Amino acid sequence: MVNMDRMKAILSEWIKVDTWHTGHPLDDKRFHKALSKVFSELGVRMNGGDFEEVLHELVDEYHPNWNQGHKEKLINDFHCGQSMSLAIFMIRNE
Repeated sequence: MVNMDRMKAILSEWIKVDTWHTGHPLDDKRFHKALSKVFSELGVRMNGGDFEEVLHELVDEYHPNWNQGHKEKLINDFHCGQSMSLAIFMIRNE
């Protein structure tokens, strides 16, 4: 079972920045760094629902007035994280 509180703490470093949703290279770098830390500390096998739940909680906490564009960006980031998790898992278990 994934430590949801720890995942939330790690991902908050990325999402608490006001520009998390812009796709700016520094924001993308923060996202990839946070994902890397999640994978190294919590493992790459995670429930997609847990990951999505944490992202929604973080947006509600840090950016309660998010709009539809932010929601679409969040969904894209969720799918990116899920894809990266699966790829790493597959590489490690070849």
